[in-house]
Formats: sequence, C-alpha cells, structure tokens
Amino acid sequence: MRPKVLRKMVVSGERNPRLTTVPNREVIQIVGESDEAIFSEMESMKERIFQDFSPSDQVLIKFNLNTALPFPASTDLEMLEQIVSQLHDLGIHRIFIGECASNPKIPTRKTMKEKGLFERIEKQAKIICFDEQDWIRVKADFHYWEELIVPKTIFEVDKIIYLANVKTHCRADFSLGIKLAVGLLHPLKRFELHRDHLQEKVAELSLAVQPDLIILDGRKPFITGGPDEGMTVEGDTIIIGTNLLDVDLAGYELLLSLKKANQVVEHFTEDPYEMRQFKVAKEIFERR
Repeated sequence: MRPKVLRKMVVSGERNPRLTTVPNREVIQIVGESDEAIFSEMESMKERIFQDFSPSDQVLIKFNLNTALPFPASTDLEMLEQIVSQLHDLGIHRIFIGECASNPKIPTRKTMKEKGLFERIEKQAKIICFDEQDWIRVKADFHYWEELIVPKTIFEVDKIIYLANVKTHCRADFSLGIKLAVGLLHPLKRFELHRDHLQEKVAELSLAVQPDLIILDGRKPFITGGPDEGMTVEGDTIIIGTNLLDVDLAGYELLLSLKKANQVVEHFTEDPYEMRQFKVAKEIFERR
C-alpha cells in the first residue's frame, strides 16, 4: 500500500511565509586539501559562522536525503555531525534534523535507517521525518505556484540551517541551497513541481521558506548528471552564508569552474542570470 502522505493531502492550517530576519553577511569560503583541514577550519570559525544563533534557539537542520546513496547524492553524515557538535559547543542543544525523502524513497524513516542516520545522530539531535508531521499551507506572491504546502515544523523553530550539496541536476540544471527546499514540499506537490517550469518553481520556493544559514558542501560535487549519480571531482570547498542567492551564486561559480576544468561545461553559462533558476531568484531577492 502507498504511504498515507502519497494518498491524501491533509493540511492543518495556513501561515504567512517563513522568511529570515538574519542580516545578509559576507559569504565565507573554506578551502582545504583534506576533510580534516576543512573541518578544523570550520571549528576555528564556529563563532563567526553561527554568530546569529543563541543558546536558547531551537534549530532545524534541513539536510539532503533525496536518496540514501553516498555523498554527494545525499548529505555526508560526518559533515552533519560536525555542525551538530559545533552547535553543542556554543551551548545550542535544542537541535532538530529534518527531511522528507523523494517520493519513491518514502517513508523517509526507512531511507534514514538505510543511510544510518539514527545510529549516527539520534543521541545528538532529534530526528524528524516531515512525511510523518502536520502540513501547513503557505500563500505568497507566486507566479508559478498557487500555494505551497510545507511542514508545520518550520514555523515552530527559531532558526533553520540548510545543509546542501553542490551538484548538477539532470532536470533542474543544478542543485544548491535554493533547491534544497524541495524536501520541504508536501510529496503530492512535487508532482506539480515536475510538471512544467521546474527551474522557475524551484526558485519560487524561497518565497515561502528562507533559512537563516546556508552551508554548501562542495568537497566532492557531481559535475555531470545528478542528483543521484554523475561524474564526481574534488571540490575541496565549503560555502557558508545567510543569503540564499549569494551563497548559491558562489556555489554555481565553483561548479562552473570545475566543469570547465574537466571540459564538461554543457549548457552552463558564464552569466549565472542566464540560467532560469537564477533569473527568477534574482527578481525575488531584489525585493528583500
């Protein structure tokens, strides 16, 4: 039998968009020749990275579990553990780890178990499967959507962190911070997402939900294919910031440079705003 969330859409209320109030800060890029070097640099910079967070905050980390396949198809659990540990070091202990797997991989709990998430993270943070939670309707000034249905959880926390991977995407061109919000969509709305204007609809997700911090893991991106498989290269970079568009532009620059170096530029353009996802995102963030 199909999971309940794929059979019927039950909405428990309506809310205004969840937009961040955290100020725009300079994008941080951490480059290292090894994971250990990168993690060490993140550790030394944690007060700066999490400067807008306080010990009283409830923090939701929205990670990437489209599938349980290894990083970069899904989040690297070592990176997730590093972030949780640094939050603990700063006195932040009310931490939630949330995601809804892709429709073929629902129930999310099963995919999380396959990934090994519970045995690695459960003692450090509370794990939330969005497909088991209540859903809220969000209406905004959309052009490509009429409304979005997202987890009630996102309105119950003080801060949201997006932990996204840098990678190409066979249908959406690329998957960075903005696209991570697809995992916040009610699974039945994802059919609508993929019906038409995919890139534009992805950009408009940020009209409904915006995180307070974005961390792009570009240590080992897909530079072809994606989101689940493709050509992987060493990127050796973590990109961190508070503005989705600024962070994604930096992620795109990294992705394009790696594609050039490996002669797989394909249809990616020098001007990011010629890419449909960025064209719409630019219009959205200029209104902020």
